[in-house]
Amino acid sequence: MLASGFQSSAIFPDLWHQANAALADLARLPLPVLEVQRTSRFLKQTADIAYSIGKKVGGGKAIDDNDWELMNSLRGQAAQLGARLREMQASALRQGLTWSRSPAPRATQGTLGPVDVTEGFRGIEKDMNKYPSLVYDGPFSDHIERREPAGVVGDTVSRDDALAKALAFAPLPAGLEYSAKVRTEVAGPIPGYSIHLAPAAGRGPQFFMDVSRVGGHVVWMSSDRVPGQATLGLERARDAAAQFAWSRGYRSLEPTYVVREQNSAFVLFVHKENNIRIYPDLVKVQVALDSGDVIGFEALGYLMSHRPRTLPAPRLSAAEARRRLNPRLEVLSERLALIPLENLDEVLTYEFRVKLGATDFLVYVNALTGQEERILQVVHAGGGELAM
Repeated sequence: MLASGFQSSAIFPDLWHQANAALADLARLPLPVLEVQRTSRFLKQTADIAYSIGKKVGGGKAIDDNDWELMNSLRGQAAQLGARLREMQASALRQGLTWSRSPAPRATQGTLGPVDVTEGFRGIEKDMNKYPSLVYDGPFSDHIERREPAGVVGDTVSRDDALAKALAFAPLPAGLEYSAKVRTEVAGPIPGYSIHLAPAAGRGPQFFMDVSRVGGHVVWMSSDRVPGQATLGLERARDAAAQFAWSRGYRSLEPTYVVREQNSAFVLFVHKENNIRIYPDLVKVQVALDSGDVIGFEALGYLMSHRPRTLPAPRLSAAEARRRLNPRLEVLSERLALIPLENLDEVLTYEFRVKLGATDFLVYVNALTGQEERILQVVHAGGGELAM
């Protein structure tokens, strides 16, 4: 990379955004977590390293030898991943594809059958595992991924128990009978069962999900239903997502951001405690905008982070923290929020939503020290907004 400091300050935020977008797209594929675990970790690490180096460059510091070593390792893995994905894409365009949900049509002699996407990602995982683990101090470093998931509690559940919990959790259409089967057992940060739900009569959406072995928690869920033309607004989607989360036992959540992508809305929730937003405890719900049906759910952040906490009392008042802001900023709102730092420490902050010109930002000021911890830009997209 030969970019100047000015160019780098633009390159790294864009890399952060692209890696997170790729991670979000990967999470929406109907694939067991086990099949994309290493690929997912690579994208998480890329996003975090881009954020950390971008923050350094933005603060006027030089990129050091360790940074170059990390970027060179990422470049090699990205090249390998890109080549395999382009190979899968070209084959799928020629031959069609299948997701291993049912036996692929048998190819006639002398012809090739459809590309098995699940098998393709298994091959990618094998390739990615050939690379050594990255060592750095970001929140997605390998040693941090191996920490115990704090929110996974309860007794060990059997396969039958996991199937029953999957059937109870999925938003199955009324009047349809569903069968459930365990496709495979899942390793990784939250061991469990990869489960497939299918309508007994062959009509209706299929559901794929992972259920944890300890406690029987649903880690993620995805439906194969493709939403039709959107007829609902984002407020209706937010309400549908909130009702679903509440009905599944997540009763301390508050919606934060919602964004539309094609004909779906993705609603992000955080745990709220004593009127404080706990940002590490994150849940995402996907809602189809043609009907309001929930077609996706992910609670990995919540299950990895959620635990009883003793939150400190602020040493600064909101007014004192506000005085630490740049006087050119117009303050629109303020609240207390617990946020994670790059090293996974959590700090109590005041979250100020501010405006500078036509752009909104979120500024986080440490409620104990007055130090400015983080600045995020609020990006308006698809009728909703996200903080980046």
